[in-house]
Amino acid sequence: MEGTLAPIVVLDAQLRHLYVNPAWVEVSGLPASAFLGRTLGEVLPDLRRPDDVLRDVLKDGQPREATISGTTRVASPLVQRLWRAVYHRVDLPGQGTCLCGIGVEISNLRRYLDDLETAHQRLALLDAAATRVGTTLDIETTCQELVDLLAPALTDLAAVGIV
Repeated sequence: MEGTLAPIVVLDAQLRHLYVNPAWVEVSGLPASAFLGRTLGEVLPDLRRPDDVLRDVLKDGQPREATISGTTRVASPLVQRLWRAVYHRVDLPGQGTCLCGIGVEISNLRRYLDDLETAHQRLALLDAAATRVGTTLDIETTCQELVDLLAPALTDLAAVGIV
């Protein structure tokens, strides 16, 4: 677990950290000792983790995926960072039933998908403009077509002033 680039944590039945690997230390910006014996909310209150999902894994032993989102102590150009993690129930000698979580950051993927969706919406608007505006040489009709295109797509209200 020490050599992997993926953040790995081991949590006890009360969701307190028993172990964090160097990758999680690097991602969080805090030393491992800051985590030990504490919950994620106590150490990094700006991160949101679905504790109910983790309790379900502890209860029935079925591995589950969860999303962790928020900010850590590491500076990032992203407003919010996202990790996708898989949690498994494990029995550790002397510790009893625990959770092992392995995560991967998906912040850049989410940002890429958001940018792609924005570009798609802009292209759709340009396509609509090319087919819906300027269908006649009548200036009043063209102005109305422009307003009809803009009002639902970009704003609640649109007007065209002719100078």
